[in-house]
Amino acid sequence: MKDLFDQIIDEKNIQEAYFDLVKKFDEECKSGSYAGIDGIKLNDINFDSAEILAQIKDELLNTTPLLPALEFEIPKKDGGFRIIYIYSVKDRIKAQAIFRVLQPIFEEMYSPFLFSYRSSQPSYYAAKSIAKRYKKNYGEDTIFQADITEYTENINKAILEKKLKETGLPTDVLRLLRLYMTNSILRDDEVIYPDKGVIQGVPLMTFFANIYLNDLDKIIGKKVSLYRRVGDDFILFDKNKERIEELRDFMLKETKMLGLSISEKKTRLINSSESFKFLGYIFENKGISIKESSINRAFIRWRRKLKYYPISDEDKIERLDDLLFKDPDSIHNQFVQFVASYKHATDFDQIKDVFSGFMRILTKFFFGKYSMRNQRVVQEKLLANIKVPSLYKYFIDFHNGKKNIAELSLSKKR
Repeated sequence: MKDLFDQIIDEKNIQEAYFDLVKKFDEECKSGSYAGIDGIKLNDINFDSAEILAQIKDELLNTTPLLPALEFEIPKKDGGFRIIYIYSVKDRIKAQAIFRVLQPIFEEMYSPFLFSYRSSQPSYYAAKSIAKRYKKNYGEDTIFQADITEYTENINKAILEKKLKETGLPTDVLRLLRLYMTNSILRDDEVIYPDKGVIQGVPLMTFFANIYLNDLDKIIGKKVSLYRRVGDDFILFDKNKERIEELRDFMLKETKMLGLSISEKKTRLINSSESFKFLGYIFENKGISIKESSINRAFIRWRRKLKYYPISDEDKIERLDDLLFKDPDSIHNQFVQFVASYKHATDFDQIKDVFSGFMRILTKFFFGKYSMRNQRVVQEKLLANIKVPSLYKYFIDFHNGKKNIAELSLSKKR
């Protein structure tokens, strides 16, 4: 069997890494436009383009320094800005080639209490265990909830490198990882080498974010009834308040030693009968509902899908039939995804309201504006021959055990 470094630089692995990226960007409709500082686009490389892939292998073999990652500010709805980084296409392919080989190895190292960036333990399982604990011990548990401020931006590079060495990975593989730990950024035409933090934009950053707090996860998880970490978010449950307080103090001390700071605004020590939010859910009065921001994202998605166009009702009905069921990103599939993402919600009145909001959007699809009369016309006349999938019914069916998510995704709703 080839050693890890040889597996990474293997031509087939590099080619598969390229295909992984193409698939990802095709799904986001970006393959033709994504380009980094090298000016190469994903579509510039194809199955027969051996030259660029050979260059990538050579650069991996020689541990060639990365090109600076371009820094961009993206406006946010709240009026602020979100910073993103764009790596060159070749550096992205290199990162993906490394990631493909090392992912199963890191997976074996991770704490069982970690639920971020893991195919074997997605955040859904964290939400499931939290929901179960919350309902079973409502009012009996003390909860400590914390969030790290700008987590990846404050990772100490020296500490991270020490933790990576402790994994036992070969020196030549560690050198490849170090390229992405110490790379530069291009900000306003100036190349900058940050003193701390890792630069997001490639999947290797998930290794760094997970392994940096892995030892802390293992310690805390064994000392408390329920502990879960998802990225930079932590939550602890235990009936013993003193134990929670001791672990809180320990966590604050350890994260400070790692160069990290806990957000005071998002840190809470409460009884489980008090309201709290985690993983897109609101836990309150023994019920579980969906955060408003998560619902608003769904509405935005449905509005984009069901834009109003001044065409005939017949053409709209024909188009709607495609949008509801035939399109790869159909409304039916979006509803299934919504149920899958928030299956732990128990507030069915909220789900009913969400579906009512969808019907408002559907009414605007036909008329360009909403009124109760317009909605009646849509439901009684225009949709007479089309069965619109019901998000509310999907939730009811799932919670009544009539269908699981896989069955919903395959069922015919027409």
